[in-house]
Amino acid sequence: MSRPFSVAVLGAGPAGAAVARRARERGWTVHLHDPRLPRQVDASPQSPQSPQSPQPPVSAESPGGTLSRWPATYGVLVDECPAWLDGDPVWPDKRPAHLDVRPVQFDECPTRLDERPTRLDERPAHLDERPARPGRGQDAAPPTATAPAHPRVRTPDGSIRLPHRYAMVDAASLRARLAPGPGAVLHRDAPTGTAATPAALGVDAVIDCTGAPDVTGGVRQVAVGVHVSAAEARVLGHDGPVFMDWTPAPGLTGGDVPSFLYVQPLDGGRTVLFEETVLATRASARELVPVLRRRLRARLDLASTGPEPAARRWEVVDIPMGTRRRPWYRPRDGVWALGAAGGMVHPATGYSLAAGFAAVDTVLDAVPRGRLPRRLRLSAALAWWLRRLGGELLTRADGDVTADFFAAFFRLPARRQWAYLTGHDGVAVAGAMWALRRATGLGHPFLRPVWRRPWSVVGGLLRDGVDPGAPAGSGRGRRGRDVLSGGR
Repeated sequence: MSRPFSVAVLGAGPAGAAVARRARERGWTVHLHDPRLPRQVDASPQSPQSPQSPQPPVSAESPGGTLSRWPATYGVLVDECPAWLDGDPVWPDKRPAHLDVRPVQFDECPTRLDERPTRLDERPAHLDERPARPGRGQDAAPPTATAPAHPRVRTPDGSIRLPHRYAMVDAASLRARLAPGPGAVLHRDAPTGTAATPAALGVDAVIDCTGAPDVTGGVRQVAVGVHVSAAEARVLGHDGPVFMDWTPAPGLTGGDVPSFLYVQPLDGGRTVLFEETVLATRASARELVPVLRRRLRARLDLASTGPEPAARRWEVVDIPMGTRRRPWYRPRDGVWALGAAGGMVHPATGYSLAAGFAAVDTVLDAVPRGRLPRRLRLSAALAWWLRRLGGELLTRADGDVTADFFAAFFRLPARRQWAYLTGHDGVAVAGAMWALRRATGLGHPFLRPVWRRPWSVVGGLLRDGVDPGAPAGSGRGRRGRDVLSGGR
């Protein structure tokens, strides 16, 4: 009888935990490596150790042999999550979210883009017409901290409902759900370089889930958030989730660095997170955090609710947006990458959690063969570069231009929005971008750099070291939305 296929998974964040769990469910031998795993001496047979990992492994069967806490918060487009996450009754509020199914128009006024009223067939699709993926029920959802809902999107032109279900993930429940299970061996180490190869680790393949490498001066997302009570949020005029609010903060001029407000109830609705976010920038967090904090205070008018509590919780998000250790769709010498390490952070949202989960089984199917099907590789590569182009253009646009462009994007039919926001299919992403170009015109200031300074745009795409081939685990971890140590 042949031995089971064996795999080493580097990184025990959500992506790594999902890979380890699904690999164990296939009967594979799984070694999960992360220096933050609990300290627990292994009572099971020893597995091969890398030269950089003198610590004994931790057995997933032993007391304390569980995943370490994930400190971040994570958001997902619910219908992007794979079917194997469905049916977990672990979110606290299972009642259907209140939803006004009438499409909310941009104040029934002519748009700034083309000075004509929006036609019916150009409005966002009715919410019950959102694209459904095969094999998924309308009520399917991953473990979430709040019931899936359709948050608002606001621009200077008005407000709509996002035609896709969105939810915050219940990280504790998800972590328990993804515990590797009996037979997996946990190692408190972080093998890198030549120590992170299949030969060095004594396995058939390695899957790197250690997050995106950080590059000085590269494109990143920076945000400042504050947690307030639900009662205080109502005083501030916010009674529901907001996916993006592109209306300018008080005192903000159109030429300033663009940022939007994100609003999401947490803890079963007891608290609300308000976050001021710069979606894509080359400025450092050190430069932007004070600016965003002032902007958020002004936008919320926190002084109006009384003296600010000394214990109010603030948070900072800072994640690289355009880097990867290697393409998730193109392994090298038996080493694969998934999640942020594989370049799955979306430049228009900062998310990668659901995309990583959706790709887990596809990657595991291909690992024994050593490669993905050619058509899938080409499609994924096209999607990656088109999304990178969008991220590069975001870094060059001012506030007025960015808000205007997103107003046009959220007027697209739901299927076009979905194609770009998920970004799995390169042809579908290209179709969404072409539809948006038709809506705005090639002369829109957001798109102008593509044809006025094409070589500058190409240089921007290449300057970040988007595929630096960084050894696994060598990136500088920062708190971020869906990287190993963070999330939204």
